[in-house]
Amino acid sequence: MKTLKTILTAFLLLQAAVSFGQTKEETISWLKANANTLLINTYTVGPYQFSNSVYMIDNENITLCRKEVRSTEWNYTEYYNLPFKSILYQDVNTIHKATYTSDGKPTDVYYFIIKLEPKSGAYKYSDKNIQKEIIDDDYVTFYFMKDSEQDIKRILKAIMHLAKLSGAKENKQTF
Repeated sequence: MKTLKTILTAFLLLQAAVSFGQTKEETISWLKANANTLLINTYTVGPYQFSNSVYMIDNENITLCRKEVRSTEWNYTEYYNLPFKSILYQDVNTIHKATYTSDGKPTDVYYFIIKLEPKSGAYKYSDKNIQKEIIDDDYVTFYFMKDSEQDIKRILKAIMHLAKLSGAKENKQTF
């Protein structure tokens, strides 16, 4: 009888601990409500202007949208379709400062690399070329301004949580 009580107590405690995590549906709802308003930003590197945004398209995919404007004639939008299960789960505290500018000036542009499983089914296309192009690289770079770092980290944490709930593997690297 004592063993049964111990097992039942352990089971109930485990259920209580698990119930505090956000579900996949709650995470998708939060991203739909918050990601677009938090992520729409514009930044300049040298003479080029960029903007980022994230759009949820369904329960299995995220579309990262990056607009690039180099001149009034040369401006396009790239879309990266990333299945959540193709994203390798990783810590979102590794934010890097962009060290390049075409004119050598300091920049407040930062980036985060979303690592992908090789041959994951992720693809990209642009508004100038609607044809889907499979992403051969094992990552997609996400750019943002330093002043939005805390918001970006919240969104990246939600994306990583959703990826984990969708069966994403952990990014395990020896070194």
